[in-house]
Amino acid sequence: MNDHAQASKTVRLNFEKYATWLAIGVVVLALAACFVAMWPAPWAKVIADRVVQLKDAIFDMLMNLATILGLSWGRGHMDKRVEGDGDK
Repeated sequence: MNDHAQASKTVRLNFEKYATWLAIGVVVLALAACFVAMWPAPWAKVIADRVVQLKDAIFDMLMNLATILGLSWGRGHMDKRVEGDGDK
């Protein structure tokens, strides 16, 4: 594998790693906010209202991230098939 292809693969793998952790972090934070919003306190209603207000934006961001990650994972799979390391 030449240097350019190796650099491209390294960047793709780093993107996949960081994007996966970003998606997991967003889901965990959203779930934590939902649990905090169930607390019987006046400030919890503010958090609940904010989660409801941002639910569409959070969902859209996760769907876009999942689409890009899926394309990247597919490219990685095809790279392995072309190199001969994948399923036959």
